Parts: sequence; C-alpha cells; structure tokens
Amino acid sequence: ELLFITGSFASNAKVSPPDKDHATWYCVGDPTEGALITLANKAKINVEKYEQDYKEIKQFSFDSSRKLMSSIRPWGDGENRYVFVKGAPEYILKNSTEIWDQGHTRKITQKDKNYILEKNEQLAKKAMRNLAFAYRVLDKNENIEDIEVQQAESKLIYLGMVSMVDPVREEVSEAMEAARIANIKVSIVTGDYAT
Repeated sequence: ELLFITGSFASNAKVSPPDKDHATWYCVGDPTEGALITLANKAKINVEKYEQDYKEIKQFSFDSSRKLMSSIRPWGDGENRYVFVKGAPEYILKNSTEIWDQGHTRKITQKDKNYILEKNEQLAKKAMRNLAFAYRVLDKNENIEDIEVQQAESKLIYLGMVSMVDPVREEVSEAMEAARIANIKVSIVTGDYAT
C-alpha cells in the first residue's frame, strides 16, 4: 500500500473520470504522474480521500540535478510526518539507508543496491521508464518550515520501483530519416536513463 501511496503523494497531476468534455478518463498535468495516480487507483487506493485526509505540508519539486521530487505530509494517525519521494532509481538508492522488506525495514546492503540497479538497467534497455519510491519518517523535533531538501531526502527507506512502457514515438523514425537525407547531424539530449 505504501508504495502506491508514495507514487500518488509525490505527484501533482489529477486524473478525472469522463465528463461532458472528455469521453474517457483524462489527466491534467504530467502524464507520468497521471500514470502513477492511475496505478494507485487500480491498486484500490482511494487517492482522492487520501489527498483530502493527508494534505501536503511542503513540497520539493523535481530538479534535474537531484532527479527527485518529494512531498511532506502527515501520515498514519496524523501524528507522524512522512517525506514521500519518487525519482530516478540510482538517486533514490544513493539516499537510502534502509529497505522495506516483506513488511518490515532493514538496513539496505550494497548487494540490494546492485540488484536493483541491474534490474533498472535491464528494464531501461527494453524501453521501460523506471521510477523508484522511498519514504522517511521525520523526527518530531524537525521543523518543517526550516527543513531543506538535502535533509528531507536523506536516510530514506527504499520501497520499490515501477516501470512504464516508454517507446520511441512513431514520428521519430520519419524525422530521423528526413534529417539524415538533409545531412543534418542529430544529437539526442534527454534527462532520462541513458541506454
């Protein structure tokens, strides 16, 4: 449950049912975040209710240098405040000291990290886009107003990784061929995992 909730809480998109202007469910915002919210809904998480009950206190938006996004919210009985984090698996792992393992947390090992990074690479080579999720319970004495991103996104508990099909768009082949015929040198610049 916490995996799906983390993906939803660390997202800003909104997924809405069909209405007079839309024949099917639709996403307002980032499509990747919409996919994470849809995943949570499909896992029987009542995303709308959780959004109302556990309102965001502070957010650290995605940044291309740290490749993470996080949301601080109350969770559980409301007494605890959690940092819910999503991002590139290698960056989540770099900041993780523990791992969720079959209902409990334990210290994350280098063997764990190597296994996850290997899976990340295998999936990326199959045109899959991978995002990892983690969380952290804040100490009661941590002042949320003063907390900085490095502190919030440290000592994380790794939850898991989700993969989405991320194929090359259909029009890319035609555009690349047109560029080749015109003797245009093509450089691919992306923030995604390099394969």
